[in-house]
Amino acid sequence: MRRTLAVALTMAALLFGTAAKAAAADYCMQLDLIGYDGTRYPWNFLIFKDFSLPRKGHCKATQGFYAAGPFWVTGMACGSSNGVDVTFFHTGSEYSGRRMVTDTFRLNRTTASGFGAQCFPAIDSSGGTCYSETMGWTEVPCGAASVLVP
Repeated sequence: MRRTLAVALTMAALLFGTAAKAAAADYCMQLDLIGYDGTRYPWNFLIFKDFSLPRKGHCKATQGFYAAGPFWVTGMACGSSNGVDVTFFHTGSEYSGRRMVTDTFRLNRTTASGFGAQCFPAIDSSGGTCYSETMGWTEVPCGAASVLVP
C-alpha cells in the first residue's frame, strides 16, 4: 500500500511538473510600428503558445494570438540554413471572424529582433491595408499577464 501511494505521489508530481513546464514554454514578441526616423512605437504583443525557435534548417508550426489585436494566428517559423535568421509566416482571424491578418517577418537570433510586413486583406472591394517594412518584432520575456489566453 505504501509503495502504491509513493508511486501515485511521484506520478502526480511529474504531471504537475510537466504542466508547469508547458506553461513556461510560451514565446513572446513585441510588435512595433517603425517611424520614418527609425523610432519604434510599441503596438501589440504576439504570444506563441508552447513554442521555441526552430533549429538551423528546420521549421516548426506556430499557434498563438496578438494580445490586443485581437487576432488568433497560426503558421510556420523556419530557421535559416546559416543558423542566423528565423522567418515567420502566419495568418490569423479577429475573434469576430470579420477581419483577417497575415504576417511575414524575419527575426535575427543574435539581436532577437526583426522587420517585416503585416497585412489586413479586404473582405470587400476596399483593397485592404498592408504595412510593409514598417513593422518590427522583438523577442520579449513572457510575463504572467501577457501569456493569458483571451
